[in-house]
Amino acid sequence: RSKGCGIVTFASPALAQQAIATLQGFSIDGRPIELRADRKSGPPGQARGSGTGGGNLGGGVDAPSNPSCVFVGNLSWETTADDLLPV
Repeated sequence: RSKGCGIVTFASPALAQQAIATLQGFSIDGRPIELRADRKSGPPGQARGSGTGGGNLGGGVDAPSNPSCVFVGNLSWETTADDLLPV
């Protein structure tokens, strides 16, 4: 079940920044999504908990940030990874 937000891990920091610039305010299920560089993701491959949308979702950890990770907020409770993939 979605938590209304998620973390998406991109292949590179440049792709993450491009997504933030391009998709800010894009609507999913009639809701404008909010994107920003994630401040709590650990290094790539570090588990963050289980979830259903956009890659690694779950509770954050106080670890150094990963510049390839993007926080996506204002998602509806019904949003899944399948809803985010086409975006």
